[in-house]
Amino acid sequence: MNTTKEKERRRLAQTQFLKENTNFDELPLKDIKTLFYELQIHQIELEMQNEELRNTQLELETTREKFFDLYNQVPVGYLTLSENGLITEANLTSANRLGVTRNLLLNQPITRFILKEDQDVYYLKTRLLIKTQKKQQFEIRMTGREGNTFWVDFACVPVKTNDDGSYYRAIFEDITDRKNAEFTIQQKNIELQELNVTKDKFFSILSHDLKGPMGSIVSLLEMLQNDCEDRQEKMLSLAYQSAKRTYTLLEELLLWGRLQINKVQFNSQMIDLKWLINDVILFQKYVAADKKEIKIQTNLTETVVVFCDIAMVKVVIQNLLSNAIKFSNPGGVVTVGCKPQEGNKMLFYVSDTGIGIPPQEGEKLFLIDQFFSTKGTGGEQGTGLGLILCKELIEKHGGAIWIESETDKGSSFYFTLPTKEFT
Repeated sequence: MNTTKEKERRRLAQTQFLKENTNFDELPLKDIKTLFYELQIHQIELEMQNEELRNTQLELETTREKFFDLYNQVPVGYLTLSENGLITEANLTSANRLGVTRNLLLNQPITRFILKEDQDVYYLKTRLLIKTQKKQQFEIRMTGREGNTFWVDFACVPVKTNDDGSYYRAIFEDITDRKNAEFTIQQKNIELQELNVTKDKFFSILSHDLKGPMGSIVSLLEMLQNDCEDRQEKMLSLAYQSAKRTYTLLEELLLWGRLQINKVQFNSQMIDLKWLINDVILFQKYVAADKKEIKIQTNLTETVVVFCDIAMVKVVIQNLLSNAIKFSNPGGVVTVGCKPQEGNKMLFYVSDTGIGIPPQEGEKLFLIDQFFSTKGTGGEQGTGLGLILCKELIEKHGGAIWIESETDKGSSFYFTLPTKEFT
């Protein structure tokens, strides 16, 4: 059935035809056939054009549907705002996030959905947008219809119109989770700063309020030992050993603590360690080895030149040699040696013929959370921190430390130091 529009089009065509006053009765048959042929061709062309138009219309509909999905289903809010901030267009995500239907969202001022405390930020940025005609991006808090507040990353760009008017398009994305995570990190940083203050105070107390008095006690007990009767000497000896062990623990705790917070200055240089090793051996003979009749021998190269911090390496050698004496039986042998290694390294070792430990227990000696400490063959007690310190100090030099041991067969501690300067 023809529509009214189609009927009107036909009437106009008939009127135009009559105006041309074509007399078909006077046309030759040949011309009539030619005209009929042209009409048929024209009809076919029109049908083909109609088919193309229908296909184009179908493509437009498909594109429109895709645009609808793209515009409305994306997980960010799209808005078109007038120059004075009224919402003229909005996608479904915007409406859903703000808790209103799209119809109720239109012609509403955008500030109605911006937290009052953040509206100044919005006004400032939109004025800058209009003035500079450049994209503006900022973070503000928006509120939904139910009063819920959420953080968004808000970006807007200007759009010019033909009638000299202007508006701008905006996009906002919910970043509440990110802001909450940032807040949590800030709180953790504050807590860490407070812990650092507490930690520094703790180390200050250890260093000044405990280490000083303990050092005085150790010195006094050592002097008293030299001038007393046998029974008193025994009691003073026990008190002296206890105080000395406590003092050593304090020193090791302080050094370990400073290592953890990178407060130990690393003064490295190329140096021959032979004199240092011999110096430590002489000291250990005096304080421990001679009492147990333990022989200390060396197997060193002619020169022992390495790149190291002397004070740190001295702590390592003292600890390893002290341990070897501690766990050696009377009359035992301790060997301190070194030999060059590939890769610009020098391998050092401290071996003993003492009681040893099971191989599976070796790694525990270097772990702070294991606290592996046992009494020596003469009842000597340790702090449990010495070898942990050794590991920290050797690794600071870029080296490694490890143990090889068997029960009742003795132990060998190995560590490496660089023979060339490293960064």
